[in-house]
Amino acid sequence: MTESARSLSAERAFAGLEHRDLRPGIDRVHEVGRSVGTIAAPDLSIVLLDVLDWFERVVEPHIAWEEAWLYPELDRLAGTAWATKAERHEHHHIRHVAARLETDRDRLRHEPSHDQSAELLADLFGLEALLRAHIEREERFLLPLLDEAPIDWLEPAPTTA
Repeated sequence: MTESARSLSAERAFAGLEHRDLRPGIDRVHEVGRSVGTIAAPDLSIVLLDVLDWFERVVEPHIAWEEAWLYPELDRLAGTAWATKAERHEHHHIRHVAARLETDRDRLRHEPSHDQSAELLADLFGLEALLRAHIEREERFLLPLLDEAPIDWLEPAPTTA
């Protein structure tokens, strides 16, 4: 196996580990969504801050890595910049929903109205759904490109003299 094929295989494994490491945080987003309406606004504000902190510490660096290294590599392997265009667009939506959660948290200075609670629920479960679907699409359709990278048979055979 060539060095670049080994490197891509390692990157495939790394991407899988990254996604696995995101799952507990995504599960936490779901748990916080389930707590809306059952805990007081100050407590909800604290757990929502925990979600936002996780997003900033874990999700944002993951997105940055995908956009800086993974997606350009996948585009190169696919031979088109369109390979990751939808995933890049989803990053925009994921960040937008996270920003809405910031606004939702600002409203928690007082007990939220029914409509505010409904918006918070929609944003939390929306973020969860976006992240889960995004990861599944990457794993199903994009990351296999790393496994299919050209290997030894494309290199010239050693010559014997």
